[in-house]
Amino acid sequence: MLPLARISSKDNKNKTKQLRIVPLFSTFLPPSTQTHFSLCRQLLQNEEMDNLIHYDSVPIPDEYRIHNPVQIRVFRELDELGDFDLSAVEKRWTEDYDYLLSRGYQLRPRFHPGWTPTWRGTNLSPVACEDSIVHYSESVIDAKRLQDGKIVAIKRIPPYTSETKIACMLSAPERLDDPMNHCVPVYDHFPDTRNPDGGSFIAMPLLRAFNEPPFAYVDEVVDFGLVYIHSQNVAHRDLSDGNIMMDGRVMYGKKGFHPSDQDMTAADVMILAKPKTRRDVGFVKYYFTDFGISSLFDDPSRPRVVVGNRAQDLEVPELSTVIPYDPFAVDVFTLGNVFKRHFLDVCTQLFSARADYKTDLV
Repeated sequence: MLPLARISSKDNKNKTKQLRIVPLFSTFLPPSTQTHFSLCRQLLQNEEMDNLIHYDSVPIPDEYRIHNPVQIRVFRELDELGDFDLSAVEKRWTEDYDYLLSRGYQLRPRFHPGWTPTWRGTNLSPVACEDSIVHYSESVIDAKRLQDGKIVAIKRIPPYTSETKIACMLSAPERLDDPMNHCVPVYDHFPDTRNPDGGSFIAMPLLRAFNEPPFAYVDEVVDFGLVYIHSQNVAHRDLSDGNIMMDGRVMYGKKGFHPSDQDMTAADVMILAKPKTRRDVGFVKYYFTDFGISSLFDDPSRPRVVVGNRAQDLEVPELSTVIPYDPFAVDVFTLGNVFKRHFLDVCTQLFSARADYKTDLV
């Protein structure tokens, strides 16, 4: 029987694996599959729909292998149509594979030159294979550090930015020892030799979005350490949701989470990762990332103002390509917006709902 969804847990007693409810199996296929789904549906309409797994709890015999001939044919059709092929973004990472390997970092099998999909020539379900998971980021990818097997994040830094300089400065050993420092550590950096215009790569911890999983308690609001970065004469200039991340490894235990599909475990991409709460683990550290448009004011005689309108938070009133403005004030505004959206607004709604509930009781 073909698994058409990622597994969320396993009941060892009856060997039943729990699946997330998925009304159509196309949910876990690459986006381009939608183009061909009418063909698949036409094929499947001729079969007993009971053969499809779309209920909350179903037995999965023989693990993740396909036994239904029509389902086998459907996936072969999709494979031949290129629905599981590498994207343009992924092909670029494949081109970097050998160079990154020479620097001591190995990308996942999907990015090996000459990659052959695990499921090809077998009756394995593609969605059950780790190397079917698509990677979407053109700037950051995970890799195994060969010296110790640690999974890290590799970021491609374009030329003509100060990101590598600023990130490495804030990651100096004497600065990392400061508990106020919430800037992402840089393990390693080296030139991007394939880019004729220059650029570099940096290796960092593998992180997650700061609010994934969501906060469970009001007291889990965090200290992001803005005072420290400003004390080092650095203005981040883009302190929005996407550039504040956390080291969530302690929340996910030994099973971890998959780098490209972080809802799933690292060990089995059919199983939903089940994190502990921040309160359960006691301490989770949060980091500022992405210093691509940051400014370092290491010259005391230089005015501490900038121009530019690049930012994820477009609510900042000062942004201008003509009129100079204070980037440190912008950092305070954007970080305040993060707190407002994710903490203040949420807590206000909770307290308001609680007050309404008490009023209704009266």
